[in-house]
Amino acid sequence: IIVQNGTTKFDGVINPDAALEGGLTIRSGGKLVMLNNNTVEGPSRAFVNAFEMGKNGTLQLNLKPDNSAGAYPTIASNTAALGGTFRAKYASGLYGDKTIYENVITSNGRTGRFDDVTDNSALLSTKLLYDADENVDIKVKRVGFGDVNGLTRNQKSAGGGIEKVYDDLPNSGPFSDIVQDLFTLDG
Repeated sequence: IIVQNGTTKFDGVINPDAALEGGLTIRSGGKLVMLNNNTVEGPSRAFVNAFEMGKNGTLQLNLKPDNSAGAYPTIASNTAALGGTFRAKYASGLYGDKTIYENVITSNGRTGRFDDVTDNSALLSTKLLYDADENVDIKVKRVGFGDVNGLTRNQKSAGGGIEKVYDDLPNSGPFSDIVQDLFTLDG
């Protein structure tokens, strides 16, 4: 599978039998978005022999607050050649202070690293961890609502008020729904 130009949105599983065969290449100018909204098959996954990123390609994983195994998109490969941009796109939800999505990319032989790491949230800070087992994890730190750069004094005060009640918010309700949507706002 080659993502050459433009954006390809993928909702499914490449090699659902989990056999590491074939290849997945995102060339420069290509963007692969691995979706995470399939209620039947779960998040998008890829099982391939070789995963390759072009220096100007983009891999985007759509993520939700649930970081349990199998709850987010992943790529498993024998070899992974990384470069280009990694983008995390966070859905609306209540995120923990620190969250780790483990083994979003697993490989028996990884070379390179992503050149850029971006996300869609002013309230979440995204970093990639490259472990000794050739895997890539996503480490997410929640930014305090009043600590976002560029806020006015009144905005900082309102953010501080949200911060005080954040840990006690229910999963749904008018105020909780608004706070959850704040995580999808970029800078």
